[in-house]
Parts: sequence; structure tokens; C-alpha cells
Amino acid sequence: MVWGTTLTFGTLAAAAFIWLTKVPPPPNCRTATTTSMERLYCAREAAQSAEIPQLLAGIELVSQWDRNDPLYNEAQESLIDWSKTLLWLAKEKLDHSDFDGAIALANQIPSNSPVHEEAQAAIADWTSQWQRGEETYTAAIDALKQQQWNKASDLIVELGNLPHDYWRFQRAGELTQTVALERTAWNALRQARTLAKGKQPEKLSQAIA
Repeated sequence: MVWGTTLTFGTLAAAAFIWLTKVPPPPNCRTATTTSMERLYCAREAAQSAEIPQLLAGIELVSQWDRNDPLYNEAQESLIDWSKTLLWLAKEKLDHSDFDGAIALANQIPSNSPVHEEAQAAIADWTSQWQRGEETYTAAIDALKQQQWNKASDLIVELGNLPHDYWRFQRAGELTQTVALERTAWNALRQARTLAKGKQPEKLSQAIA
């Protein structure tokens, strides 16, 4: 009898322990979530993909989190992480020559995010450097039109000193090739004109060629 009672209590205790320690299943994020814990969990799950729509949705959610909510500090940590990821993705857009896309994306970091000030400073720097790149590139094109090869070359060097790959490599590389082609073309034209001055048929034929 004692053994039976002991076994019964032991079984109940074991069952209670398992029930207390059993980890509840994660919420189904495909259905509507109700508690703040479920919403934060599902937002984190979506943001792990580092896809822009999911990041923006997560940032919008946690940026409006109630300060009195027990999960507020966790929501703030997520806001910081996701804002930094978004800023990094904006820099990636800039490196791929998408200036407007980079600015638009960085501007979506909300003002109450701890990363907002960093994002705005980056936008100001990108804008300043981009304007400088555009001005330098335009000046180099003008120098080419006026056959000012040395000036054009100096401006290409300036482009190469800019921090963004778009200006340092893509645009500077294009202009370097253009300068070489233009100089070759003008030298050929100069030689043709010299040959044509004597108006000798043989020289004229060479000049035309």
C-alpha cells in the first residue's frame, strides 16, 4: 500500500515537473498575433532574412513600442540592430551607384532610433561627396571638349581620391579611357591636316585614310 502511494505521488510529481518545464511552442507567425511577445518574436523571425520589407516592418513595429511594456528594452535592442542593418544596406546601394535609393532607404530609419543621428550624418556625407563627384566629372568633360588633356587628367585624379567606388573606379575609369581615345583621335586628325596641306594626291589619299 505504501509502495503504491509512493509510486502514485512520484508519477504525479514527475508529470508536474514535465508540465512546468515544457517549453511552449513558438507562435504561428502566419496567423494574427495577439501578445507583445508574439509580435516581437515574429518580427525578429522575419528580420533575420535581412530583406528590406521585413526590416522596415520590424522597425515600424518596435519604434512604436509602449515604454511601459515589459519587453520595451528588448524592442529597443531590435530597433538598434535593424536600423544598423538598414543603414548597411543603404551603403550597399550607394556602392552600386544607386545614390537616390541609398538616401531614400537611410531616411527610413525613424527619428527615435538611436541610429538615426548616424544615418543623417551619413546622408549628409554621401550628398556632399556625390555633389563633388558630379561637379568634378562635369569639369573633366568640359576640359576634354576644350582639348585640355592635362586638366582633364588632374580632374580624373580628383575623382580617384573620392571615397565612393562609383566615382573612384567606374567614372574615373571611363574618363581615363575617354582621354586616351580623344588624344589619339586628335593626334590622328592633326597628322591628317598636315598631310593635306601640300595638296598632293598621294598625301591627300593618306590624309583621307
